[in-house]
Amino acid sequence: MNNVEVTIQIWDTAGQERFLQGSLGSSFYRGAHGALLVYDVTNESSFEQIAQWRDECLFHKSDDHFFPIVVIGNKTDLRTEIINDEDNQILSWCRDQSYGHIETSAKDGVGVEAAMLAITCLALEAKRDAKKHGTKAISGEKVDLNKMFEPKKRDCC
Repeated sequence: MNNVEVTIQIWDTAGQERFLQGSLGSSFYRGAHGALLVYDVTNESSFEQIAQWRDECLFHKSDDHFFPIVVIGNKTDLRTEIINDEDNQILSWCRDQSYGHIETSAKDGVGVEAAMLAITCLALEAKRDAKKHGTKAISGEKVDLNKMFEPKKRDCC
């Protein structure tokens, strides 16, 4: 991305409440540089849980720096009604929180690449800003972007 080799790890809680405020949660979120919060566009109650997951992510982050969050409305291939953007409470909430919002269909692959690129770009920008201002990075350590993106040496073939 922008001439920088980036490796991303995506960890999926699959909505499991056992990751909320528990001992598993701390290790699950450690070192996270951003979050994709996914809800099902055909299930209103799944969106209602987004704020809870957002709070969980922010609870576990290790400092006060910008933590990018993008909200993903998935399963657009199953939606049967057209929703007016002005009346959409989800988009309104995302605007109020300054979060990006992308609709996807994991089944059809629509919007998935855009979601991955969005969170990656935002996380990279947050790390660069932290380095530029000489402050701690998102995960709490000092970051040297030049060293961070050097190819890793392998111990074996």
